[in-house]
Amino acid sequence: MDTSVLLARISRDFFHKHHVFQYRMHKVSEMSDKEAIQDCHSYCESNRLTEEFNVFRNKAESEYRYCAYLQEYIEDGDCCDLQMIVNGTIDASVLPQYRIDRENAATFCNSCRYQNRYLN
Repeated sequence: MDTSVLLARISRDFFHKHHVFQYRMHKVSEMSDKEAIQDCHSYCESNRLTEEFNVFRNKAESEYRYCAYLQEYIEDGDCCDLQMIVNGTIDASVLPQYRIDRENAATFCNSCRYQNRYLN
């Protein structure tokens, strides 16, 4: 998922955590991603919750890995699957949402900080 989509999801979750379902006359559930990010920032600034949001964001982002090959955030399981596809352990059909070029992906996976050494 794109970085802005992930940040918008985190922003909505932060609103939900604080029982904020409407902010500045807009329902959080109906906000665009850009509005959710901007309004959450304003909410945090005006309520002195910036530090709490940063902790919340870091924890939420830790559940995802940034994949340089796909150029988006993916879940841990998808990262592991991608590495197994690159190593020829499983077929690319396991991740049908992505078009995977094994050779190109290998150059990224082999230098990735999330590389699972036991898969090689």
